[in-house]
Amino acid sequence: MSGIGMVLNTAKLAIAAQQKSLSVTGHNIANVNSPYYSRQSAVHSPRDPVPYGEYWLGSGVDVDAILRSADQLLENRLIDLKSDLASSEEMATYMNIFETSINENSESGISNLMAEFWNSWQGLSNNPTGSPERIAVYEKGVETAERFDALTNDLLQMETDLNSEVSAILSEIGSLSEQIAELNNELIGQESTNVSYDMLDSRNGLVTELAKLIGINTFEQPDGALSVTTAGGFNLVNSAESLSLTFDAGRVYWEGSFGSKVDITDRIESGEIHGWLEMRDEVIAKSQTELDGLAKEFIWAANYQHSQGVGMDYFDSAVTGTYATDGSGMLATLAYGDKIDYTEDFKMWIEDATGSPATYSAVTVDMGLSTANPAYTALDTFNEANSTYTITIVSGGVAGADNIQFEWSDTAGGGSGTVNMNAPATTVTIDGMDLTFAAGDTLVAGNTLKINTDATGEDTAVSLTPTGTANSILDTYKFSVTTGGTVGTDTIVVDWANSVTTGSFTLTATTTTATVDGMTLTFAAGGRFATDDAFNITTGSTGSPTANMMSDWHWTMDSFAGRFNDLATGVAASVGSSNELTFTPAAGYSFGFSDDEFTDCGLTAALGINTFFSGYDCQTIAVNSTLVDKDSIAAAKIDATDGTFGVGDNSNALDIADLKFSTRSIAEWTYERGSDAQSHETEFTLEDYYRSMISSISVKSANVNRSVTFHEAMVDRLGEQRDNLSAVSLDEEMINMMKYQHAFTVASKLLSVADELLTTLINAK
Repeated sequence: MSGIGMVLNTAKLAIAAQQKSLSVTGHNIANVNSPYYSRQSAVHSPRDPVPYGEYWLGSGVDVDAILRSADQLLENRLIDLKSDLASSEEMATYMNIFETSINENSESGISNLMAEFWNSWQGLSNNPTGSPERIAVYEKGVETAERFDALTNDLLQMETDLNSEVSAILSEIGSLSEQIAELNNELIGQESTNVSYDMLDSRNGLVTELAKLIGINTFEQPDGALSVTTAGGFNLVNSAESLSLTFDAGRVYWEGSFGSKVDITDRIESGEIHGWLEMRDEVIAKSQTELDGLAKEFIWAANYQHSQGVGMDYFDSAVTGTYATDGSGMLATLAYGDKIDYTEDFKMWIEDATGSPATYSAVTVDMGLSTANPAYTALDTFNEANSTYTITIVSGGVAGADNIQFEWSDTAGGGSGTVNMNAPATTVTIDGMDLTFAAGDTLVAGNTLKINTDATGEDTAVSLTPTGTANSILDTYKFSVTTGGTVGTDTIVVDWANSVTTGSFTLTATTTTATVDGMTLTFAAGGRFATDDAFNITTGSTGSPTANMMSDWHWTMDSFAGRFNDLATGVAASVGSSNELTFTPAAGYSFGFSDDEFTDCGLTAALGINTFFSGYDCQTIAVNSTLVDKDSIAAAKIDATDGTFGVGDNSNALDIADLKFSTRSIAEWTYERGSDAQSHETEFTLEDYYRSMISSISVKSANVNRSVTFHEAMVDRLGEQRDNLSAVSLDEEMINMMKYQHAFTVASKLLSVADELLTTLINAK
């Protein structure tokens, strides 16, 4: 083709090219405010020339391609930063709410209320009989307890709100995943040179919005689809398929195509969900645990000292403890069972007013633990098979030197009896089994143990060796056997709990070890657990574990009550249906505890008798109901010489006031998502410990705010880079529009000239 026809074709192509370019420019201008739109541009290229004699003549222009101005690596980096920013912003929001709840600078702050509580005791010491001073002590105790409860309720409400946030957002994640999958379906198979850039931008926008909610990774497939996974590689979008997340019991689960479920909670690393989970599982969990630890130690400090004092009168009516053991009855399972010092004793003073003048006598119970367990003769058996024998020392002493008496009973046959081991004997026979002690072993009256028997009547005491370091220091781990059996033979299920968390483990014929909160528990094969058996492990200041089995000598509510009743006159101890202890005086008798020269073992406080507070954490703390009668507030101490006391005595009030300055060992906790919480020992006064908590929260809040500032700056910086490359500039588009407009005008003129030439040729005929 040559001549006028060629000119016409060239003009036509030029007009078409400018029209397409104007269309692209108009599309850019129309989307100037579309948030995820990437600028497009038309690429013009000359058509292939055609031969014309000895020359090659150009044949016009084509729009060779429409290009999208985008850098996917930059887009991906920006998406990641926006995901991190969303996480930090959500944490900052809840940290602000948290700090507002604490409100430590106000008069209602816990540290201020604790200080006022101790100061009220100082005021009482100035006037021990004063009713206003006693009311002030009571009211300050109530205010402090209520503040602990209010703060923990705020934390629990925040936890509930955070769970609601996570649960609600999962449906939005599912919706975004479905939309991405639908776009994938439309993009699959499109030629790379004919791909819908607007669909790519839309998909990119959906991915960005999804990343703001939950941390993701993306992978482009050869067919044009985009795979989206959560941290850990679990697909949210796979080609044209989308998968969902669910929320159950505080955990986020990924659901596979065939109904499989995987807990991915601890693998979520960014997005709003990450901020909520980190706030819930680290900040709130740490604060709640430490606040409960503070409340527990505050309660114990006040109770231990208060239990050693006396009010305006002795108790002349029954007093029931506010704490109870579990079903085993072991004193170690009391809320403060780990605080009992078995190297010291329990002491009660009893007033006998049946005659005149009244007389006073002291009852002291040796709370020691026997130095050695008995050896069970290998060839002997108990008469009852598959039974549990309870053996209690009625009259103690030194084996081989003193006459010692035991009581026993069994669960299978219902047998019971009393046997004696008279000096110089060191062996006693109980229902067919010889129990042998080493000469010199100390056996303490009131101590008890339990031993299970197997199908032949042989003793099957469980041997447990705990190793490792417990995550919770200065704590008691309580274990309860829900499914009994023989270690190394049967399947045994054991539940456990400490002051912070709970769990369970299973022993099988091939598995005789269990991992519990940082400890490894190794059980010797052959020992037999009965269902409902119990044992405990106490941890030291470094987390070192010590096992206390029911087959070891220990104290129970029943054994203590029995020992006390053997010694006391005029006051009886009894164990209630809920395993709480009650002291009941006979007519004309009354009682008080400890005295001004006695070092108390802590049992009275651990029982919740003659204490100021009840409860053991923020939710349960309350002023003991017995103190509604303000005369029961123990400002005085009993005189060790005669059992009397002066109502003007202020010695116990002063000791309680001085608790403000005493340092105590309290656990400080570290929480990290995906790992077990761990604790270490700190030495603080109670108020300083709380200030340390507040300081830690303030540091965390500052770090979160710095993270927000950093990520905002990074998002802005990369956003500028992205805009420089991909955003629409109206100035540039105006220039392009004018350029294409002028080119269109000239091409139209060329078409007009060709038409005139053609008309001239036609008219020449």
